[in-house]
Amino acid sequence: MVILDASIVNIAIPAAKADLGISDANQQWIVTAYTLAFGSLLLVGGRIGDFVGRKQVFIIGLLGFAGASALGGIAQTQAQLFAARALQGVFGALLAPAVLSILSVTFLDPKERAKAFGVIGAISGGGAAIGGLTSGTAYYIIKNDQNTIKLALTLSDANNNIAINFNALGTGTAHTLNVAFDGINTKFKATYDNGTKALFTRAAQLQISINGVIQQPQDTTTPANGYGFDLDAVIIFSVPPVNTDVFWGNVIANNFAAYDISDNVVDNFTGTGSQTLFNLSQSVPNSESLLVTIDGVVQYPSDGTTSRAYSAVDQELIFTSAPGNGTVIQARHIGFAGAVTSNVTGFYGRTGNTVLTNQDNVTIGSITSVGSINVTSGGINTTGAAVSMGNVGAGIITATRFVGDGSLLTGVVSSKWRANTAGITTQSSVGVNTTSLDVAGLTGVGNSFQGLYISNGMIIHDNTLNGNHYIGTNFNGLMAGPVSVGGTLTIDGVWVVV
Repeated sequence: MVILDASIVNIAIPAAKADLGISDANQQWIVTAYTLAFGSLLLVGGRIGDFVGRKQVFIIGLLGFAGASALGGIAQTQAQLFAARALQGVFGALLAPAVLSILSVTFLDPKERAKAFGVIGAISGGGAAIGGLTSGTAYYIIKNDQNTIKLALTLSDANNNIAINFNALGTGTAHTLNVAFDGINTKFKATYDNGTKALFTRAAQLQISINGVIQQPQDTTTPANGYGFDLDAVIIFSVPPVNTDVFWGNVIANNFAAYDISDNVVDNFTGTGSQTLFNLSQSVPNSESLLVTIDGVVQYPSDGTTSRAYSAVDQELIFTSAPGNGTVIQARHIGFAGAVTSNVTGFYGRTGNTVLTNQDNVTIGSITSVGSINVTSGGINTTGAAVSMGNVGAGIITATRFVGDGSLLTGVVSSKWRANTAGITTQSSVGVNTTSLDVAGLTGVGNSFQGLYISNGMIIHDNTLNGNHYIGTNFNGLMAGPVSVGGTLTIDGVWVVV
């Protein structure tokens, strides 16, 4: 009875809360007031039995326990109920050690004493087991870790992580837990194939129907209607479903992890001997996306069916048991090591670390090179655009036009350069200028000459020959006039003047 009373009251808590107006925060005292008084006074109760007498203390404890139970039953306020529960614990602390003492002195034969203690042990254990889960009762789930849950009596207890203590309830009868909508919770994990977590980044990747009505997807954690989503495959309904709702869902598309090269980082931690949760530097899609070592020893990740050394959810690394104090923990993010911009799956039809080859035809926009551009065959062709080059060391350039002032062209004075649609225009004369008058192999015209000399041919001039000019000995030709010579004309060759 003493052990039973610690847990059997859990069944009456919902009704007691409603009748006495007990708040969610204070309801724990219905159990705590009893267990605190009982546990703290057990040794004192045993010592009192040694002084006063076992039988007397047993009778006082039994009558007091019954009276305190009656007071709890007729309590009109929560304070009266808490006081009655504490009083039960006090008399229970007198009753329990007195019972054991009486058994010890009553059964002197060791075999008989062993049987007696076996019987009382079975009764005590049965009393604890009776106070376990109750069929037909709704319990609230508290997520403990990736593989275990706790049960709470009320929503407030679940929100405040106040769980039913099963460690003190023995084994009892097995129960089947049926998960159902409760009209309160709006968040549910999206899984398929017996627990495989769905991978999605948009609400529209899920198709959900409630009572035959397709729900509207919302990319938010606070949907005004329909449903939204949160990290780690959590569906968030705008209105909490009830247990009579007919739910149907379909995963339209899964997102599979794709890494950029910048994602391949290593997080370092130090074990404390008690810490099991460590915050990662970035989110991971699943446990297999981490390579975890403790002091250099590789750890095995948990999966959907088997709990192993660790699991990973979003940015949390969770160990099944705490790594030892001072141990070195490394979590290496692993995956595709590729581009740093988007999810690249191939490059010119190739995967991995690829480079351009002479078989690749590249189409680009503008190109800027700080080094040399070597063309081994073909050429540089442009359509409707000019080719602008800063410094050409050697070779021949052909083009329909040039861009620039010509300052970088070797052998041409930049101040004399003019652009034209065809040919070359110079500022002083038409033709090619020379700096010397008497050049044996000269073919062309002299300095500042307005006209044309032709070796072994003729000179055509319309009116005036200005300046001093020299016609060398190697020239034979014809000067056609009439010509007015404004300066000095020296002729050493054979010329005919007409």
